[in-house]
Amino acid sequence: MLKKAQTAIGIMPLIAIALSAAVLIAIHSFSNGLTSQSAPLANIVEELQFNHDYVLKQAELIAKQTINQCSSCSDKQLKEKFQEIALEKERLFKFEGIGNFYGKIRNGKFEISDKIIVVSGLFVESGFGYNKIKRNFDIKISLEQHL
Repeated sequence: MLKKAQTAIGIMPLIAIALSAAVLIAIHSFSNGLTSQSAPLANIVEELQFNHDYVLKQAELIAKQTINQCSSCSDKQLKEKFQEIALEKERLFKFEGIGNFYGKIRNGKFEISDKIIVVSGLFVESGFGYNKIKRNFDIKISLEQHL
């Protein structure tokens, strides 16, 4: 009886070493696959952030030009001027991924009241293959800060 127990205890370290080796092989093979899959997703997120920042900066630049060219205008005149400048920028700088920013401006789907521009329901998107990310956001810019 004692001999059977000694044999079982003697085999346990060998089984533990074999299982450890199997786990290490599994971890090693998994980590290589993860790196190759995460790079395209990281690029999608970076592009999405760039598109979001681009829309925000374009809106600020258009707002600044609007208030510089029409500082004493009414809200209605400011809206028309904002649309005019945005249309010009759209012809020069539009690229895929910036979503519906220029479309909202072109169609007048934004508000200017008390020198504050509000554009709601904007989105930007980025994708690669079957993966796609869409970010929804609103913009609120005070024209007073650009005087």
